[in-house]
Amino acid sequence: MVGARRRPRHRPRVDRAGRDRDSSSMTDHEDAAVAALTALGFGEYEARVYVALLAQGPLSGYEVSKRSGVPRPNVYPALQRLAERGAVVTLAARRGAVYQARPAAEVLERLAREQRERLEAATAALARLEQPADEPLATALAGEEELVGRARRLVAAAEARLFLAVVPATAGLLVTEVERAMARGVQVTTQCVQACPAPCGGCRGDVFRHAPELPPARWLLVIADERELLAADLTRPGKAATGLATHHPALVRLALSALQDGIAAAEIVRSLGGAFVPALDPAARAVVDGPALADRGRRSWLERLRRRLRDVAL
Repeated sequence: MVGARRRPRHRPRVDRAGRDRDSSSMTDHEDAAVAALTALGFGEYEARVYVALLAQGPLSGYEVSKRSGVPRPNVYPALQRLAERGAVVTLAARRGAVYQARPAAEVLERLAREQRERLEAATAALARLEQPADEPLATALAGEEELVGRARRLVAAAEARLFLAVVPATAGLLVTEVERAMARGVQVTTQCVQACPAPCGGCRGDVFRHAPELPPARWLLVIADERELLAADLTRPGKAATGLATHHPALVRLALSALQDGIAAAEIVRSLGGAFVPALDPAARAVVDGPALADRGRRSWLERLRRRLRDVAL
């Protein structure tokens, strides 16, 4: 008809899935994502809002409600909870605020970190409730995964003190757990039994570096709160790593005394240096340099100590 005005043709906006952006329906992939998030602890509305923003955002609160299917009165509380989780950020706009989802990888990494922390807290809390009498006084362990896992749980459950004897190859296995223990106020003492000339980056707390008396191995020793001990050798070429876990008071005390006394003796001799041997009376010299404290190779205690303190002239 001449002179009639033609009405503009409406072109609906579509999202990346080719769906009308004004639609509140979700695709099968989005429904699956909502289900996965609720399994990880998200509320139903939180999951729907986050998925809608991730697929279609940034959006206003009204648009979030329309496209997620979440009622408007429930949208803003859900957005607030998501912001507290670090899953959503608010952007300034000419007409009020709009909301944008944080990248999925970032959100999932934060969730994984929070879950790990909760699991460690639960592990420590439950470990304090366990009755040692119901367990064997000593347990033989095999396999590096089992041994390292037991060591990490032992460190995570520590409340006051940790003593470690490690080499660079085993020190790094416990760094994260030891740092968290220190953050809780646990006192950490570490003996590096390879006397590294420079820090390897794995030892934490009060660190003492002394050369080994035995051939180098991937040794790992953990004593927690003077109540439980784990001793392991992760080397054993061609064979499974082996170790022993025990809360037998006598074994724990003996291992702890050996570690403490070894550190103390080495530090005393290091401090005295060449004045150490002349300061000994004949009876003491006979003990430290005689057969009473010799090893299977008939090396005296003094000879072994000289090997441990390579840079000290005795």
